[in-house]
Amino acid sequence: MKLWLAVTQDQWFKFVASKNLGGEINFWKPSCRRFLCLKAGEPFLFKMHDPDARIAGIAKFVRYEVMPTNEAWRIYGERNGYRDEYEFRSAVSHLQENFGGGGSSVGCIILDSFLKFPAGASLNAYDFGWNKNIVVGRTYTDDEEGLLSGIQQILPKGYLASAQAAAGGVNR
Repeated sequence: MKLWLAVTQDQWFKFVASKNLGGEINFWKPSCRRFLCLKAGEPFLFKMHDPDARIAGIAKFVRYEVMPTNEAWRIYGERNGYRDEYEFRSAVSHLQENFGGGGSSVGCIILDSFLKFPAGASLNAYDFGWNKNIVVGRTYTDDEEGLLSGIQQILPKGYLASAQAAAGGVNR
């Protein structure tokens, strides 16, 4: 099983965590480059920006797709992490201008089973081999750096069962 630890915009995370959105959410990215890091059901973790560097939550990867920004808003609405289309488009434009991107399209990392870790239960990414030079994210395999063990202490029982079963267990 693989895990992806993603650098996460604080505003996006706080908005999604403050809502009871249920269902699929769009962890969009300004670039349309493919996301091939996970299989369906594998864990997608959210790392807040430094200096905090905490791993604040988790979701399960569903799929990756590219779509026009207006289509992403039409389909996902607030599940894009913003309260209205104007805020969403402004965030996309800002990141595309500063970091390059897909013009009128965004890369959509579709997730479900979003869970914010309880206050005081988050983990520090630097305890799990995170490097401050990582700007997008990092893949972990099985229990590399002890990350899987660390998050299992926080997660509700059985949360990762489907991902572990699909991978043939934790230790391949």
